[in-house]
Amino acid sequence: METRTHSLHLRADPDAVFAYLSEIRNMPRWAVNFCRSVKREGGFTRLETPGGDLFFELKVDSGTGVIDFVGGPSTAALRRWHSRVVPAPGGGALFLFTAVRQPDEDLASFEGQCALLHEELEHIRLEVEEAV
Repeated sequence: METRTHSLHLRADPDAVFAYLSEIRNMPRWAVNFCRSVKREGGFTRLETPGGDLFFELKVDSGTGVIDFVGGPSTAALRRWHSRVVPAPGGGALFLFTAVRQPDEDLASFEGQCALLHEELEHIRLEVEEAV
C-alpha cells in the first residue's frame, strides 16, 4: 500500500484551524485544485471537481481533531481520506493529511494528486494565519 502523509505547521490556534477545515463550504477557498464549488442537492452535499461532481461529506470529531474527507461518484462508491488537526509542540497547530493510493489508482495519478495537495496546504496557511 502506497501512502503519503503531508504535514503543515500553522501559527494559529488548533481549534480555529479545526473549525475552518471542518466547514465543507470553505473547501473551494483552500482545495483550489480539487474543489470548484460546494452545493446541497436533495439532502446530499456535492462537490464540483475537475473530474466531475462527487458526493461528499466531512466526518469530524472535535475532541480528537479528526477530519475525514469522504467522497465518491455515488453514495455506494465512497472513499475516505484521513486528516487531523493537533496542537503543535511550542504553539500553533499541525494539520496532518494522509493520502492512500487506491487499488485502482495508477502511481502517476496518485503522485500528481499528492503534489496538488502540497500546493493546497499553502492556501490553508494563507486562510488561517491571515485570520490570526
